[in-house]
Amino acid sequence: DNSIDIETASTSLVTAVTTSIRNTEYEKATPCFFQCLVGPPLLDLVSYHGVPQSEILMRVSPEADHDYINKFLEQMGERTTVNNLYVNSIIPIEDMREQVLGYTWNQEKTRLSLVAFVILNVFFGVVATFWLRTGYRKSEIGLRIAVGANKHDVFGYLYLEALVLMLLTLIPTIIIALNIVYGGHIDTDRLDFGFLRFTGGFLLTYLILYGIIALGVWYPARCSAKIQPASALYSE
Repeated sequence: DNSIDIETASTSLVTAVTTSIRNTEYEKATPCFFQCLVGPPLLDLVSYHGVPQSEILMRVSPEADHDYINKFLEQMGERTTVNNLYVNSIIPIEDMREQVLGYTWNQEKTRLSLVAFVILNVFFGVVATFWLRTGYRKSEIGLRIAVGANKHDVFGYLYLEALVLMLLTLIPTIIIALNIVYGGHIDTDRLDFGFLRFTGGFLLTYLILYGIIALGVWYPARCSAKIQPASALYSE
């Protein structure tokens, strides 16, 4: 760290080297180190975080881990209380893991709900737009069928037209996305940002969007394809 003063920095004895570790399944592995704090460094850390937030981890053998919490509190008695400080609780590490993951999962559920809400709004907006656009062209579709086009040709033409309209948004979308990346608004805490993530996100987004557009084109085009050629020529 560049902020560390080399002259005042203390040296530590390295007893072992570990690989990168991730705290939960929702985070990527990062380099870390473990330090045994004693004396003033420990007191400074406790003062910084506050005594109520301080934790002490105790490791016991599997043979002793039978109703250990109650036995520990009973045996220690008043020694777990000093002035107005006392042991608040003893929680198994498995329960602590559930608490940490539960908090993270609640955040993810909130984000997924927001994403689902946005996708639902996009779905109705895009479907309605192409639904009305295709419905207004009922006479054109009937005329194409009247002059010899079959239903597959009409559907292929409409789908191709929708694809071209969608691809027209590709360039401005890429420009906006690159500005978002350049501004540092991409989450890289859990997944590194690279070419594969960028292209994969784009492909998935446009596949979902084209599926929504295809649904908005399919039903009105299917209804319009049932029009009788004579009615189409009369309307034209």
